[in-house]
Amino acid sequence: MDSYSLLYSSSHRTGLLSGFQRLRAQTNMCDVVLEAGGVYFPCHRALLASSSEYFWALFGETTLERLAGSVSLPAITPEGLEAILDFLYSGWLRISTPSLPAVLEAARYLQVETAVSICESFMTDGLNALNCCCYANLAEHHSLRDVLEAANQTIAVEMRHCCKKAGMIFSG
Repeated sequence: MDSYSLLYSSSHRTGLLSGFQRLRAQTNMCDVVLEAGGVYFPCHRALLASSSEYFWALFGETTLERLAGSVSLPAITPEGLEAILDFLYSGWLRISTPSLPAVLEAARYLQVETAVSICESFMTDGLNALNCCCYANLAEHHSLRDVLEAANQTIAVEMRHCCKKAGMIFSG
């Protein structure tokens, strides 16, 4: 039996995503169009299905959508869908405090767990007095226990500061 070597190229993965990104930008070889809020996004089924449990199930062998030319996604916003598609095609998730609810909703709906994890890190790392209540609500809505716990701790700390500033007696 001949011996062999198994070698890995980390640049191959990057090149593969770059190639799909270029094809998408040129709307070349796109085989499905996603629609959200009246905005249309030409895409590649293979990339979507390999990156999302939702699309894997949607384009499965026994679904009507497996051959459909377009798929409507009324539960998510165009901004959220665009951010998740950009992430699937590039590995980069564009996120800000104002865009967070739409991006997180799209990531959860489309079952892109890596994007959900990035949103969780964004919230946990960026917790402060101005956003802790908003982040707590988002975390509770999306069942993100670790973020909810961190947000609630931040709320408790900030409440202590507010009470002290207001001259209130606080025990505990």
